[in-house]
Amino acid sequence: MSFAIPLVPFAENPYSMDTYILGAGFSYSFAQDLFPLTDTLVRIGIEKFPHPKSYSSLKELISRMFSDSESINFENLATFLLNDPLKNITGNSLKNSEIYLDLIGLVANVLKVEPSAIKSSPRFLLLQKWISKLNERGDSIITFNYDLILEQVLVELKWNPLTGYCMDFYIPGLDRQIPWVEPKANQIKYLKLHGSLNWQMEKDAFYDVSEKRIYFSANNVSNYWNNYFQGYYREKYSYYPYIIPPLIGKKYENKSIQRLWHISQSLLENSKRIFIIGYSLPESDVIAEYMLRDANISDKEIKIVRKLGQNESKSDVENRFKRIFFSESNNNRIEFVDMDAMEFIQGLELVS
Repeated sequence: MSFAIPLVPFAENPYSMDTYILGAGFSYSFAQDLFPLTDTLVRIGIEKFPHPKSYSSLKELISRMFSDSESINFENLATFLLNDPLKNITGNSLKNSEIYLDLIGLVANVLKVEPSAIKSSPRFLLLQKWISKLNERGDSIITFNYDLILEQVLVELKWNPLTGYCMDFYIPGLDRQIPWVEPKANQIKYLKLHGSLNWQMEKDAFYDVSEKRIYFSANNVSNYWNNYFQGYYREKYSYYPYIIPPLIGKKYENKSIQRLWHISQSLLENSKRIFIIGYSLPESDVIAEYMLRDANISDKEIKIVRKLGQNESKSDVENRFKRIFFSESNNNRIEFVDMDAMEFIQGLELVS
């Protein structure tokens, strides 16, 4: 996949807007009891659904591959299953492709948080102020998260998801595509590069996505996922959450998703400032790194904001991003900020 496709700048006044890139640390900072990080996501899901029939084949595979004390990285496990390297292992009662759908279902059910729980968070008012300012300015958000935290704020601003997501969608029950139309200049663009809990695909489309439909559900997404004791692939419902772990392969071959990444690249190229909040740029996310390296990002103020882990050093994290964003020719000004995401947003002039 190549991102080097010239696009017309999306802002009426290029280089005056800001773009924010959000990762799992952003959602964790908002409510860590509701939105776990990648390394704990699977374990928490297993604890949340302890019934013996809940994701039984997935649990059997995990118990065989990981020790009880070991972190289970969702992205690594998804890679194992999607590439199907263990399909002939003795004892597997299901194909790994089906267990993979169970894993997607498990993660979706962990992150499926009721709107009332999001709105009752003490940080919700902070997000309202921040997003309102971004919406007025026509700034953009690029996220690698699947959750629906910001949607609860945007809906109150009468934000239109059929334009704001910058996606071509189908609506369940409507046999025609709703083509994307660029939102008004003062409306926020919210690009979810790894999919979203309220986007769906039909089950059979998961392994041949290039020409398949992506559906948008304006309804409560939990209506589709009540029977988690059986797993998504054995449910009576026909739609499954379209979330994409950061994997190389056919998951990115859908034309609408590819265009979404092209749009993201154009936004980054035409932004005045770039804020990267709660995103660690994991080694497994090769596609995201390629997009950032391939974009013509120069003469930008770039802030990387996240709380350092116990075994991390500021210089190591800073150098990881500098290898991508900084050279003598592009003149980018890069600053790493060791700070919690919500604490940083609180301090922005935009919400003061």
